[in-house]
Amino acid sequence: MTKRERPPRKDPVLRDKGTKQAMMQRTLLVGDGDPSLSTCALDIHLARKLITPEQHKSGTRFAQLRQANFGKVYSQSSLSKMLIGGNKYQTSTTSSEPTRREIFNHRYYREANDYLIKNGGANILRIVIDIVGYDERPQYLKNIYQPINKIILEQFRKGLDLLCIFFTTPFRKMVGK
Repeated sequence: MTKRERPPRKDPVLRDKGTKQAMMQRTLLVGDGDPSLSTCALDIHLARKLITPEQHKSGTRFAQLRQANFGKVYSQSSLSKMLIGGNKYQTSTTSSEPTRREIFNHRYYREANDYLIKNGGANILRIVIDIVGYDERPQYLKNIYQPINKIILEQFRKGLDLLCIFFTTPFRKMVGK
């Protein structure tokens, strides 16, 4: 028996399933862009085509490194976990010695910070950390009708371009082992 060839599956049409108010809010944030990219400031920049996909990828990688070092910015409160004793199915072992992965992530993040300061300056580092790390949205991201602050946007783009260069260069070459 031979198998029948099936045509490749088409990507499903994205449908916004939220309330009318939520759909309208997402439309105000991203305009004609993908409404699923309205979750954070970096995604909104990509949805509005203010940054390139490569810049978005490097910004996401920087955010992941930052989160690996410092944890989530707006993590859920652990007060309820402390009161009820935490999750009984989750076993956590605390160790005083960091793992090799944690050491690498810390060093890689520190080198990325140093690279941004050295090649872009402290102001560009501050803007990148505010937008990518803390998810602070500049005034022009509040809705599509706000005028774009070209100075902040250009500095943010420059910071993301520097991160693209940093992340595409092999780490050993960048740091010099």
